[in-house]
Amino acid sequence: MAGIGQRKPCKMLVPSDVDEVINANFKSSVLLQAELLSKKKVNKSASIVFIGSRAASSPSIGNAVYSASKGAILSYAKCLALELAPQKIRVNCICPAMVWTDLIYEGGLTEEV
Repeated sequence: MAGIGQRKPCKMLVPSDVDEVINANFKSSVLLQAELLSKKKVNKSASIVFIGSRAASSPSIGNAVYSASKGAILSYAKCLALELAPQKIRVNCICPAMVWTDLIYEGGLTEEV
């Protein structure tokens, strides 16, 4: 899954909404790097790069779970960087702002909200 375009007010969230966003934006990245590290597929002096978002520090209405998932990946990356520093493995996040794509328009809030 490349992206989640879901935007819902907090009062309308159900467990599957949270799972979908957290799985795509946090869990998948964390489990992938854990697998790569445990299988020794990451060389010393390598880089691990996560995709964060400005949404982690610039919230918007209907975007709470997305913002939280990106905040989680930022915090995770900082902890992982500390763990991997002795091996000279760098860990960073790219944090782009909103990019106006079909995903944004398809996942937007409706008038019903």
